[in-house]
Amino acid sequence: MSTRVERLFEQALSLPGLSRAALADRLVESLGARTHGPLTQGAFLTRLGIEVRAARLKTGKDADAARAIDTALMRLIGSGRAEMGELFKVIAFSHPTLRTLPGFES
Repeated sequence: MSTRVERLFEQALSLPGLSRAALADRLVESLGARTHGPLTQGAFLTRLGIEVRAARLKTGKDADAARAIDTALMRLIGSGRAEMGELFKVIAFSHPTLRTLPGFES
């Protein structure tokens, strides 16, 4: 991590009550970066095509293997208590001239 970024984090973390969102906004603003997101993990992975990938992985698999793939898919993109799809968020930063990053399209 660059010294400049380290200093920004140190300064930001020393401010009482500063949220992660505020920290991200400060960092992005100071570096001139572009923010993508935040999105839920489920939305992000779905936009990247995880369901299509899971379907391909199930091709030629027996019923137990196909069920295991379905279970893993739901754990990653589902919204229940045991799933990560709504629990985790995804955010990315890029150079301001780059187009919207994959997975962050509306």
